[in-house]
Parts: sequence; structure tokens; C-alpha cells
Amino acid sequence: ERNEGETNTEGESRRQPQLPIPPPPLPPNVMNEDDEIIDKWSCPICKEPRINPTASTSGYVFCYKCLVTHLRQKGDYCPVTGMPCQENKVVRLYEPTASSRRGAVGGTKKGTNR
Repeated sequence: ERNEGETNTEGESRRQPQLPIPPPPLPPNVMNEDDEIIDKWSCPICKEPRINPTASTSGYVFCYKCLVTHLRQKGDYCPVTGMPCQENKVVRLYEPTASSRRGAVGGTKKGTNR
């Protein structure tokens, strides 16, 4: 039995060189039925920047009005995945607004008190 790092009969080291850790994968592009990429800040229903972002039980995020309208008119299922989704189970999210993502005028930069 050999210890780690010993050489074999040909004089080669058994220890493999340590490979660099690969970067994490990029998030997938979400496509709609027309093969258009949906912006991660857009509602999958109206394709506009989300207003009052709300998560369905499947994890997709919609405008509150778009999701609730879908649930009331079409049934209790996620409009993207088809998974069951009841109106009383949706969750309001608090994410940056479109203006704060663009660096709104008058806003402060993180780490400054100006």
C-alpha cells in the first residue's frame, strides 16, 4: 500500500495537479413562447418591468395584478409552469425598483452618507 504523493515504478507522481475551480454557471435565459428572451426584471405575463412583484408558488415572479388576474380568470396554476398556485399562497416581494437599478438621481451610493 502506497501513501499519497508517492511515485510509481516509472518515477511518475501519483498526485494529480490541482485544477482551478470553475466559475459558477450563468443564469439561464428564460424564453417565452415566441422565443424571446424575458428580462429577469420583467413580468412573464405582460413583458413589462414588474409592478408590485409577487412570487407564485413555483418561484416565478410576476406583477401582482397580472398574477392575481390570471389566477382568478384562468385557474389556480402558475402561468409559466402550470404548477398549482392559489391566490392566498402568493408572496409579495420587495426588490429594487427600476429607477434604483438604473442609479436614480438623488440616490446615495452604498457605503457613503452623502
